[in-house]
This record gives sequence, structure tokens and C-alpha cells, in this order.
Amino acid sequence: MSSHGAASTEGQADLEALRQAYLAEPAVVADGRAYALLRAFIGFQGELRQRQIQGTFTGADLEHLGQLQADVQANAVIAEFFRAQQEVTLYVQEINRKISSLRGLDFAGLARVAGCC
Repeated sequence: MSSHGAASTEGQADLEALRQAYLAEPAVVADGRAYALLRAFIGFQGELRQRQIQGTFTGADLEHLGQLQADVQANAVIAEFFRAQQEVTLYVQEINRKISSLRGLDFAGLARVAGCC
């Protein structure tokens, strides 16, 4: 296969990862159970951070978090959402590595510095 053909195939795979990520979030929102579960999980994580700060975190909180995590992991729609997000994250990291290699600098590091404060 020519290098152009390989690049084209790679580009199509990258576009597919982006397409899947684009479609995964509306799928979670459209699935009432998945959406409610994800919102409950995210909300409880925020509550736990506050309880840790306040020193009121309990064993029951940890058990509830464990149950929510198990429910989230068992939900196929949410699992696809997280998988798609991970694929996009890996894709962006690869783009950053390629830019850094071509330019001889840490492209992602420059973006972090510019975005701080």
C-alpha cells in the first residue's frame, strides 16, 4: 500500500473516532436511565469532594460510590460514551505528539501554560 493510502486509512480511522464521540453524548442523553445514572454519579462525586474537605466522608459514602460505579460500568450506553471519550483523548494526544515532533517542542505543554491563570 502506498504511504498516501496508509495515511488515508489512518485519517478515516481518526474521523471515525471523532464521529463516534460526537454521537455518544446524545445517545446518553436520549437514554433516560443512562442519563439519570450518569448525572447521579457525577453529582455524588461532587458531594464526596465536599465531604472530604469538610471531614464528613463516611464508609457508607464509599459503599454508595462503589455501587454507583458498578452501575455506571454495567450500563452499555455509558460505557460506549466513556470509550468514545477515551478514543478522542488518545487521538488528541497523538496529534500533540506529531506537532511536537515536527516542531521540536512540547506543543501540549505550550497550550497548558497559555491556558493557566
